[in-house]
Amino acid sequence: MRRARAGGSLSRGAMALLVMCCVLKLATGAPSQTIPANGEASETDDNDQGAGHMAGKAYNKPHLNVIEKPETHPKTEINPTTTTTTTTTTPAPVAPNEISVTIKKVQVEVVYESHCPFSRRFIYGQLWPTFKKMHDFMELTVLPFGKAKVDNVSAEHPHITCQHGSNECTGNMMETCVLHVAQETITAVKILACMSSNSQPHLAGPKCVEGTSVKWTEVQKCVDEHGTQYIVEVAKQTWSLQSYVARVPLIIMDGMKDNYVEYYAQKDFFRLVCEHVPYEEYDQTPCSSSLGRRRRRRR
Repeated sequence: MRRARAGGSLSRGAMALLVMCCVLKLATGAPSQTIPANGEASETDDNDQGAGHMAGKAYNKPHLNVIEKPETHPKTEINPTTTTTTTTTTPAPVAPNEISVTIKKVQVEVVYESHCPFSRRFIYGQLWPTFKKMHDFMELTVLPFGKAKVDNVSAEHPHITCQHGSNECTGNMMETCVLHVAQETITAVKILACMSSNSQPHLAGPKCVEGTSVKWTEVQKCVDEHGTQYIVEVAKQTWSLQSYVARVPLIIMDGMKDNYVEYYAQKDFFRLVCEHVPYEEYDQTPCSSSLGRRRRRRR
């Protein structure tokens, strides 16, 4: 009987100790560890219904607020100093020597009369179509004087006589002033061609300058103020090329004035100009695409 009591007392003491441990564990809120079936520990999210829940109330993991010690930076004393900035200019790189290619242009001088039918036909039928294509390869001088005469060239107001009358003298002055007023030779030649296509060139000017940079009022002002002076200058240039002009138009190509030039200038001036283009520059001109092989000049 005594042994049974002693054993019973020991059992009650062990039970009491076990109850105290459970109460202590519940009081501290320590979660119990769940061992999964595979024997590995698993991590649960804060929202999972794990061992941290008691009596249906969510268990929140404790958060530690870490108070960091503010960093201290040593004070730096800045002493005012004078800074001198030196700007060094780097010279631009020198480009390698470039080869400048100069195209030798065909020199063309045309002496004509504004009312001469042959001159007019050459201006609008041969000169303008050719110059429109080849103006980059031609150096053109146009002299609207022809076989006119000037009495007393040194006089302040010399008397000028034209082959086709006073209207031709007026037309010569107008076309000379077009050459002075127009800033580009190609514009001037275009206007001269338009005037030459009219049977009364001295009346066609105002219509022919439309659509160009030339204003006819400026041309007329040039005629009124400098017409005679400019015609005398054109006369001197004409006489320097040929002292006596027997036929017009007179065309001179690179200083050459012969029957061949005179004939083919009025038949196919474009081909004639192409014949005078230097061989090494021929392929750069419209001649190669229009004519193909260079035409051999007949003697």
